[in-house]
Amino acid sequence: MTVADESRLFRFTIRHSVILMVVMGVLSLLAERDLPPAARRELDVARASADDLLVLVNDVLDFAKIVSGKVVLD
Repeated sequence: MTVADESRLFRFTIRHSVILMVVMGVLSLLAERDLPPAARRELDVARASADDLLVLVNDVLDFAKIVSGKVVLD
């Protein structure tokens, strides 16, 4: 992977991470509302999906660090 590729991957991942954090914030605000049971279930699915996606984004960031040689193992 070239430096340019690493840079693109990092910017892409950071941008999507920020967007995801905004979505997760909105979902958290919705969770504070009194929702009908069906809407609550759908919100729970959306929150779980957002949590899983955040794990994936963090994994991509970690992979980019590994590929670039910026990971220091203890």
